[in-house]
Amino acid sequence: MEQKAPWMYSSTACLLVAIGAVVATTVVAQRSREGCCYGKSSFNHGQTVASLPSRCLYSTRHDGDIRKRYIGKPGDRGCCEFDGLIYPNGAELTSHCAALICRRGVWVASQEIAECCKHCYLFNDPHIHTLDGHYYDWHGICSYTVTQPGNSLYPDYSVFSDFRHCYNSASCLHVSTFKNDRYTAITLRHNNPFTILVNNDEFVVPTTGVTEALSSHGKHQVLVWRDGDCIYLVGSSKIMIQHCRHRLDVWAHPSHVNVLYGLCGCFNFHKEDDFTSRDLTQHPLHPWPVAFAESWRTPDQGRDCQICRGCDRETTGYPSTLDAAQRQELRAICSRRLHLILATDEELEHYVDACQFDLCQLRQSRATKEAQDNWLRELEILAQDAKIILAKTSGEWKPLPDVPPSQGICVPGSRWMEECNWCDCADNGQFARCTLIGCVEGHIHPLGQEACKDGSWWKVDCN
Repeated sequence: MEQKAPWMYSSTACLLVAIGAVVATTVVAQRSREGCCYGKSSFNHGQTVASLPSRCLYSTRHDGDIRKRYIGKPGDRGCCEFDGLIYPNGAELTSHCAALICRRGVWVASQEIAECCKHCYLFNDPHIHTLDGHYYDWHGICSYTVTQPGNSLYPDYSVFSDFRHCYNSASCLHVSTFKNDRYTAITLRHNNPFTILVNNDEFVVPTTGVTEALSSHGKHQVLVWRDGDCIYLVGSSKIMIQHCRHRLDVWAHPSHVNVLYGLCGCFNFHKEDDFTSRDLTQHPLHPWPVAFAESWRTPDQGRDCQICRGCDRETTGYPSTLDAAQRQELRAICSRRLHLILATDEELEHYVDACQFDLCQLRQSRATKEAQDNWLRELEILAQDAKIILAKTSGEWKPLPDVPPSQGICVPGSRWMEECNWCDCADNGQFARCTLIGCVEGHIHPLGQEACKDGSWWKVDCN
C-alpha cells in the first residue's frame, strides 16, 4: 500500500475552511448541571427543548428550568430553522455548498454554488468525474458507494448508487440513495426525479420553494427543492446532491477533506490517490479501472447484481467492436452537436468523449436512428446542465426570462448563433440581422471558441 500524498489546496480560502473544520477546540470544565424533563424526553443543560421559528423563539433547558430565548428581539417574525438552529429573516446559510437565504420564514435558493466545495458527478452509463478532477468510466452492474467517510461497510452518512444493465455492454444509473445521518435515508429514482422516498415514505418535492424532507416520522435535516428537471438536496452532513434522470452530482464541503472515499475518489485536493480502494490500497489512475471500482461494492445487493469475473485485474479496455474509422465518424457527430454548447469551456470536452462512447454502445446494440437522435438530444441537455453548474459556481449564472427568435420580433441588443451565422437584433426590435457565412455540410465549430445557438439560455451575453 502506497503512502498517501500530502494535502494540496486549490486556494487559500479552501485551506482556511479545511483547517477550520479540523482544528480542535479547548473544552472548559464546567460544574455539573441538573437535567430536566419536557414531555416524554429528558434534556441536558443548554439543550434546545422546543422551537417556533415563525416567532423567532426557542426554549432551552437551564438548571432544571425551561427558558424562552429569542432570535433578535421579542415580537420579531419570519425566522428559519435548519439542523437545530434558528436564523433571522435575511440571514444566509453559508456553511453549506449552496447559499440559502431566509426570506420571511422560508429558505430561498440563491442559485450560487460555493466554489470551495468540490464537485463529483456521474452521468449516463456511467461516466464519472471525481471530486479531485479525474475522469473515468465504470460499468459494473451492482450497487456501489459513490462517497462516504472512511472505508466502513456501514458509514454514518453516504451516497451510493445502483447501476443496472443498459445498451449492449454498459450499465446506467438506476436508483441512488443519500444517507444524511443514521436516521435519514433518501431514495432517488432516476426515472422519476421529483418523487423521492424518505425512509421509505413517498414524498413529492413541491413545484416551488425550498422545503425540509418529510416522512411519517416528521421533518429530516435535509432541504430539498426543484431546479428545472432536477432536484437539489442539502443535508446537515454538508453533502449536497443534484438528482436528475441521467446524472447524479455530489458536492463535498471542505470539512470533508481527507475523510471521503468511494467512486468519487479520495477527497484531498490531490487526484493522484483518487483510486484508493476500500482496503486503502492505492491503484494507478486509468480511464477504465476495474479493481478499484469493484472494491466499492456495497454489502447490501439486489438480485440483479452480477458477479464480476476477473475483477481482480487493474484495468480493462474500450468495450467496442467498431473499428477506428467508425468511432471517428461518431466523434464527428458528437463534436458537431456539442461544440456549439461547450464553446470556450474546454474542460468539459469529456462530454464529447462520453457522447462517442454512448453512440458506440447504441450502434452495437442495433438501436434505431431515432433512438440515437433522441439520445443526442439528452446529451445536449447534459452539456447545458454542465455549463449552468459552471456558471453557478463562478457566480455568473443570470438566467434570462425571454428568448429572441431568429426572425420576427426580437430583443434589442441580443446576440445569438443560428447554424454558423451570428445574429443580432435591430434597434427597433422588429427583425433579426444575421451574417451569411456559408456552412458546408458537416461543419464542426472549434472547441474553445465562443458560440451560442438560436434559443440558447446558459450564456450571459447570448439569449
